[in-house]
Order: sequence, then structure tokens, then C-alpha cells
Amino acid sequence: MLRRLHIENYVLIDSLDIDFSDGFSVITGQTGAGKSILLGAIGLALGARADLKSISDGKDRCVIEIEFEIGQYKMESFFEDNDLEYSDYCILRRELHRNGKSRIFLNDSPIAAAALRSLGDRLIDIHSQHNNLLLKDGAFQLGVLDSMARNEELRKNVSVAVKNLEAKKRELKELTEQFEKNKADREYLDFQLTQLKTANIQPNESEDLESELRMLENSTEIKDALSAASGILNDDNGVCSLVKTVENNIRHINGFINRNDLLERLESCSIELKDLAYEISDLNSNTEANPLRLQQVQERLDNLYALMQKHRVKTSDELIKLTADMEEKLKGIDNCEEKISELEAEISEIETKANQQAELLSDSRQKVCEGIENRLVEMLSNLGMPNSRFKIDLQKGQLKSNGFDNVQFLFSSNKQMSLQGAAQVASGGEISRLMLCLKALLAQSSNLPTLIFDEIDTGVSGEVASKMGQIMKDMSATTQLICITHLPQVACKGDYQYVVYKSDEERNLTHVRKLSRNERVSEIAKMLSGDSISDAAIQNAQDLLGYKS
Repeated sequence: MLRRLHIENYVLIDSLDIDFSDGFSVITGQTGAGKSILLGAIGLALGARADLKSISDGKDRCVIEIEFEIGQYKMESFFEDNDLEYSDYCILRRELHRNGKSRIFLNDSPIAAAALRSLGDRLIDIHSQHNNLLLKDGAFQLGVLDSMARNEELRKNVSVAVKNLEAKKRELKELTEQFEKNKADREYLDFQLTQLKTANIQPNESEDLESELRMLENSTEIKDALSAASGILNDDNGVCSLVKTVENNIRHINGFINRNDLLERLESCSIELKDLAYEISDLNSNTEANPLRLQQVQERLDNLYALMQKHRVKTSDELIKLTADMEEKLKGIDNCEEKISELEAEISEIETKANQQAELLSDSRQKVCEGIENRLVEMLSNLGMPNSRFKIDLQKGQLKSNGFDNVQFLFSSNKQMSLQGAAQVASGGEISRLMLCLKALLAQSSNLPTLIFDEIDTGVSGEVASKMGQIMKDMSATTQLICITHLPQVACKGDYQYVVYKSDEERNLTHVRKLSRNERVSEIAKMLSGDSISDAAIQNAQDLLGYKS
């Protein structure tokens, strides 16, 4: 539950600290005193969109800090799922700087805005006057039914099943579109693959042929060089003969100089030279001008180059890889129809399960409708609407993430008027009472720590206002409830009362103060009679508060 609110430099608030208790707290004050500023500050701390206009004039930043006590609400799993450190006391701080920078902290550790908003939804429910428009919102109305029926698990099952179904349908759509496109391209793809296969390209072929072409084009120059080299090595006075002579001379005198090392090196040189002479001679014998082979190599390379250019690759090995890719793609096209059939069968099975889950959800909702209708009529009658009728119109439609059902809350405040959409036919006061009754029912079935009402009693007065205050008082037995109100009949029901007021200083700043027992009497009396407080107003205020004279 909400324990403390701290505000610095927010709109017309310089510095403010408010401590809250459990039970029922009311916030009162004149119109324009700044009650809505408090709600704006709380909303900012819970992740609402930041606006630099929120920073007080002349200040560099504003700070909103809210402390909640959450030990009894079993929220450990939420913190774990969002990778947050759990503590029984949860302190949220939002800092908004003049340079546009916004910082958010949970227990002094940074937290993402999305996680903050999700956490805020579990900590507090703020019902402002525009929330009465929720009576038009089918999602809100389904949420009421699901909360009363405790359908959290069923609704989660339907949502997961529908998301899975939608994902599979997208996959099928993409696969079908790809199949149709590939099917149209198959003939051309098959032609290209046949052309590549017919070419019978070998690994590293283009590089090898380019090397051979250079040799064939320069065969005469190559042969002349090889012949000259062979002569230098093999002639009678060639290198091999001369080295042999040197070897014989050293062998002759080796007995005198004892240089076996020189002799061994000369023998090694002689052997190596003989091998070189043989290889050069053999290469020379096998090198001939071959115009026919030259033509064949040129034609083969021309074919390979044409294929490389066509397919925008640079080597024959890339053409080989392209051939393998095309074969795989054709195989995929041929298998695509089978995959589509398998996916269609899988979708059918998932859809059946999703429909089954949605049916269970619909049945659960239907079971609570009558009880909600009867309870609301009873509560509305107690709030001065004895002839009101309320009906939940639940119709099945297309399967969505929240099930089959389309819902409309139908309402009539008198016997002569037919049931129609509640938001269309209810007056302001009737909508206020209807929304309060719905919130009261929701409070019984939810585990929400804190509920804030912003003038939910608009459009009512007198005995009805008193009964609305009593409903809120009863709600506060299980949920911390804070109500901003202009009605003394509601304010007197609170366990605690805070007054919002403006100072007389030049800046006209907003302040909030918790009232003492005597101050509550004066404030309630002022709400009854205005600034000129009469003795009768004082007595009336004491009576409303249940204080003995």
C-alpha cells in the first residue's frame, strides 16, 4: 500500500511530504487548489509521459518519490521475471531535468519505463473522472467479468494459444507467398541449373586454365629459354661437366688436405645439377606450340567467364557453390507444398485447442454474469436508484487474444426505458454510482494494494453521497482507498483527511496538510456552508463525523 509521497519542484509544489496509512483517506480542498497536481505527480512517478512544463519555474529538475509497502501482496515472482531486486518496501523515484533527461529508479537502482508502468499497474489503480468512459470500453468490461470470475489463468491460456496461432498463420502466409513466387521462378531456375551442370565445372578450374593459357600463348619463348638452359647445363663444357671436373680435382688432393666436407658438398651439387638438367630437358621436350589446345582453353575460359559475368561471381569455385545453392533451392520448392500441408494441419490443431480454451473462458464469464447483475442492481438501489436495471450482453464473435466474447453493459434507470448501453444513457451521477459499484465488486476479487478515486462522487449529493462514502469505507477494509472529493458526506467517512490549499505568497504555491480532529470539524463545516462557518454547520459537521459535542 502507499506509505509516503514526496514531491519537489513539481508545477506549483516546492516541497511536499505526505505519509499515508491503510484504511480510507480523503483529500479535500477548494476547486483549483491543486488536487489534480497530486494525481499528476503520482502518474509521473509511475511512468506517465514526462513534460518539461511539469518542472517548477526557475528550477532545474523535479523529483517525485513514492514508497509502497508490498510484503503481503506476493509480488516476488514479478520482480524475478523482470530481473528486479525484491524488497518488502518499494521506493519509486522519478527525476525530470530541464535538459529533457528523465531518470527512473526502483530502490535506488535504475528501472526501464515499461517495467515501471507494469509494476505501477500492480501497485495502484487511479480512477479519474475520464475513467468513466471505460463503460464504453469492451476490454474494460471483459476485465470486470474476468476479475470477478478469477479468470487470470484461463485468460492467459487463451492469449498464449491465440498468439501461437497468429504466429503460425503468419508463417503459413509467408511460406505460401514464397512458394507462389518460387513456383513462378522455377522454370527459369531449372534452366540456369541445367546450364551450370552441363558446364561440368571443376574445382579451381578457371585458375588452372588461366595458368595453362599463359603457357600456351608463350610456348615459343618458353621453349627457347628451356633449350638454352639445357645446353648450358648439359654441353661438354657445360655446368654439369665443369662441376664434375672440380669434384675430381678435390677428390685427387683430398688425401693431402683432408676436406671431406668440400667433397660431399660438390657431390651434392653435382647430383642436384644432374636432376635439374634432366627436368629442364624433359620440360623442353614436352613443350611444343599447340594451337588446337590453345583454342580449346580459350573457348573454355570464355564459357566460364560468361557464366561468371551472368551470375556475378569471380571464380569457377563460386559457380560450383552457386550450383549447389540452386539445387537446394529447387529441392526446397519441391518440398514446399509438403511443408505447407504440414503447417496447415498444425494450425488446425492449434486452432482447435485455442477454441477449446476460449470456450472455457466464455463459460466462466457467463457463470458470473447473473451474480454481477443482481449485486449491481442491489447496490444501485441502495444508492437511490430503486428502478435501475443492469444486464450484461455477452455475444460470441471472432477469436481474439481475450477470447470469443464481445460484451456490452446495458443499463436503464427506470422501468419505462429499455436497456441500452450504459455509457450512452446514464447521466453523470448515474455513471458515478455505477462505476463505484463496479469498482467495489472488483476490489472484492482483486489483490490491488491501493485504489485512488478522483471525484467519483461527481453528480450526487445528500443521502446518496453518504451511501457512496460508506461503500468506499467498506472497500477500505481490504484495499487502501484514497478519495479526492468535494462532498462533506463522503469526506466524513474517511479515517484520515488531508486538505489541499494554496498559500497567500506571490507564487501561490500548493500545499497539503493532514488534518487533526478539530481541523476536520472546521473543514467539513466549511464544505457544508462555505467560508462563513456557522454554529449549525459546526454541529452538522460533528454529527457527520460522529463526534460527540
